[in-house]
Amino acid sequence: MRRTESRVSAVSELVYAVSRLLSLANRLLLSSPSGQPRLPEVAGRRLRAWLALTEYVEVFLELAAGQLLGPTGRWAVIAAVQIAKALMRLALVYWHRCGMLTSPPIVAEQSATCGAASSSDPSADEVLVLPSTGRRVRSLTTVASPARRAWGVPRPPSPLGIVPRHLTARRRAAETLFICRPLLQLASAGARGADSWPAWLLPLVADIASQQLHEDPAQPLTHSERAELYSRRLQLLLYLLRSPFYERHTRDRLVAVLAALARHMPLGRYLAQPLLDYLPAWQRVYFYVW
Repeated sequence: MRRTESRVSAVSELVYAVSRLLSLANRLLLSSPSGQPRLPEVAGRRLRAWLALTEYVEVFLELAAGQLLGPTGRWAVIAAVQIAKALMRLALVYWHRCGMLTSPPIVAEQSATCGAASSSDPSADEVLVLPSTGRRVRSLTTVASPARRAWGVPRPPSPLGIVPRHLTARRRAAETLFICRPLLQLASAGARGADSWPAWLLPLVADIASQQLHEDPAQPLTHSERAELYSRRLQLLLYLLRSPFYERHTRDRLVAVLAALARHMPLGRYLAQPLLDYLPAWQRVYFYVW
């Protein structure tokens, strides 16, 4: 039964990986118009693409290695993938100076491209300043059709709208801690076991320390960086579903809540029962730090 579940999970992950790779290829084609010079903000563009590709296929590689090579081969593939990802992310932070990385990393490239495009866009000339009152109004030559018209005056671009490429030393240390979390878990798992408390606690400490260090008064966070930091804080909830905390504290309570929903809520059985059936498999595959 467990082998069948692993096979089904591998097939579903293959389908997901193929769809994400097609989306990535389409995104790269659209962001590389012919005849235009590459924008300076798109630093490490090729490395970002390789990192995104690795993130899209890593779960499939893990499941396939478990099917073909057994537990030892599975952990070897996991270690190789996580080391490769960490090296690529460190190169983006220290060599290409890409700032705070997002997941998937290709999103940051698009944000940087859009930010650069907005700073050099001729649309900056679509606003006129009245000499008598100083009021800003839209130029008639740039007014769109009524169906697409925005009635407000375009806002000037904010200098904090572009992701900074040079992090302070404190924030580089914060990003390094965040990048090295999977390696800390793998090292602890190799020394003390995958379900040991050090393998759970060390990444959590690195995660919290990284988020605290990113709050640097010397370099305020941009809007996109605040969104990424908020996402990382939400992801701390996943530690409730990671071993060994899950087996010792979360599992029984979560199963009891889902079972109560299945018994007492109208149509709750159709929602809660699949979660009860698939939760063990999902916990084994998806709730690692990586």
